[in-house]
Amino acid sequence: YLGDEAFTATLEDAQSGETIEVSSAQVNAQAFPILWVLGLLARVGIKAAIKQIGKSKIKKATSKYLLQKANANTWKHIRAKKHNWGKIGGTSRSKIANLMSRAMANGKHSKRGANGMQAVLPYKGKYIVVTYAKKGGKISNGWWGKP
Repeated sequence: YLGDEAFTATLEDAQSGETIEVSSAQVNAQAFPILWVLGLLARVGIKAAIKQIGKSKIKKATSKYLLQKANANTWKHIRAKKHNWGKIGGTSRSKIANLMSRAMANGKHSKRGANGMQAVLPYKGKYIVVTYAKKGGKISNGWWGKP
């Protein structure tokens, strides 16, 4: 439920093709669906998403997406040694997901390439950078360093 605006949506899992129907009544009755939150973020931008659902839900959805939905290939990219997670305590998937979710909730969001977006959060002298799809909000990579 977004303000006074009721909605229905069909969400499709890109890997399995499974679809689910979501309505404002369901969302009010339970936790926000992970992909719906990330899709909202990509569609309306960070300021509007924060206003509508709050930073805590964005942070929680990002962390859940990374820990439950991101595939092995995505994690291979994220955990590459060159991404420097070990230098800031990112020694496990859950710790890295926590750092990346902070960037998604509190960072500055901007375009990255033709179809991408990035969230950038200053952290310990450098930046946590999270890249995600402009359409749908799917997270593709993340690192600590330069944007």
